[in-house]
Amino acid sequence: MTLMTSHFSRRIVSWALALAIVLAAPSAFAGGPPKSKRDLQVREAATHGASTVQVIVRVKPRAHGRIKNLLNKAGVVKADHTLISAFTVEIPLEKLDDFDNDDDVLSMSIDATLTGTLNPGVVPVQGTLLRSTLGLASTPQRGDVSGAGVGVAIVDSGILQQLDFDRRITAFYDFTKGGVACAPYDDYGHGTHVAGVIAAQVNNGRLLIQREASLRSRWDQMRTNTLPNNTSLAEQQMLKAFDNWSRGSGADVNSIMPQWKNDSDDYMTLNCRVEASGDLGTLSRFIYDVEKDPMALKLESVELSTRDNNGQQLTLNLQISGLVLLSQRQPQ
Repeated sequence: MTLMTSHFSRRIVSWALALAIVLAAPSAFAGGPPKSKRDLQVREAATHGASTVQVIVRVKPRAHGRIKNLLNKAGVVKADHTLISAFTVEIPLEKLDDFDNDDDVLSMSIDATLTGTLNPGVVPVQGTLLRSTLGLASTPQRGDVSGAGVGVAIVDSGILQQLDFDRRITAFYDFTKGGVACAPYDDYGHGTHVAGVIAAQVNNGRLLIQREASLRSRWDQMRTNTLPNNTSLAEQQMLKAFDNWSRGSGADVNSIMPQWKNDSDDYMTLNCRVEASGDLGTLSRFIYDVEKDPMALKLESVELSTRDNNGQQLTLNLQISGLVLLSQRQPQ
């Protein structure tokens, strides 16, 4: 009896050890080597002899500030994509290991340069393909689908407000600046082309004719507020305006560099590069005064930089162009 009990006990111990080994096995091998957060192109960069690489680093939103500080120490942050909690950074390859092991870093992808190419093998699509796909006649017919009530979101280079859209652009967001809402613009034209294919209104000039009176009134107002067609008087008027804007806002105008540009036989522009300084409040008021002035001016660019760690001393660089009509230009 004792032998049988002892033998049975040894079998229970053996089973217990075997079970413990089986249960312990997954925890010993499940982890394996840590999975890299780098995409294939980033991993292959070292094999091509690269010492630095430009990557897009996605992070958890809660760690956005902390990771940004670390990236600034390890490399050069080119852009902060707050909307998607990511950064574009140029960084030595050897520094990526630290971020590969950071739990708050989600991925590191190559910031590839994109170029457009023409594929000559692609067969041109007939202009009626969409209508035939929808089962419609090749030419518009009464009672066709009108598109009324349909909204289309386009992610492209932008869109330029034109008569063909008849004020139907309901919203515009600039994702090069974090997705901020702003006035529509298009530096390249492709987005406007795509939007025109989708939603341009064929109006045969009717909208332009309807707006003739308002356009003429606006043009007369612009003619009244253009700079004098004498270059010396135009420069004096511009300098006096900057002096008034400076006094009204409290901003200090450090330099003004005027330059004339002959755009056509009908008009030319006085381009001024201006540097002003002050705190955020005074510089904001300065820009406001410039934009509300009835003079025919165009604010071409605005750059703002800080001269101290607290952001109290700011430097504002503006590029402004003033319109001069030459139809009644006087000899100098």
